[in-house]
This record gives sequence, structure tokens and C-alpha cells, in this order.
Amino acid sequence: MTSLGTIKFEVEWCTFLPSDGAGGVDIDKAKYRAERFRTRAQALDFAKKVFGEDKFGSVRITKVEFVDPYGDGLPRTFRWKAIADSEYYEGE
Repeated sequence: MTSLGTIKFEVEWCTFLPSDGAGGVDIDKAKYRAERFRTRAQALDFAKKVFGEDKFGSVRITKVEFVDPYGDGLPRTFRWKAIADSEYYEGE
């Protein structure tokens, strides 16, 4: 189990971008995946690996912390919260 206060780097990418039936895309129904890593370097390496799978051409990397957002001590409510601005890997 992850401890409160743990800090990681989350990599998120779009895996599916459905058609809206009119020649465009329905962004509201897009599917995403996310993985978290201990270091920014690990996250960036992974972002480079999944970049080819991403449907937007931009993989998001965000520093996150595992928090108790309600202060109630109920593990089912614990979540990852962004603690810095996201950066984007775009194939550079």
C-alpha cells in the first residue's frame, strides 16, 4: 500500500480517441492510461516509450502526491493529487 505523502511522477497518455460520427472525434469519450514513477527521469523515459501509442501526440508528466483529501483517514478516499504544473513530452 502506498503511504500518505508519497511523491511520484505520473505519466498519462490517450489510448483511444473515438469518432463522433461526423468525421471528427468525441474527446469526451477518449480513453486514457496513467502510470506513476519514483523519479522524473523514469517518467520521462516511459513517456518516450508510450509516445507512439498516444493519440494526441503529447504525453503528460505531472508531479503528484498521495493525499487524504478529506482528512477522514479512510483509505478508500485517498488519491493522487497534482502538486506541480504538468509538462508535456511531444517527441523532441
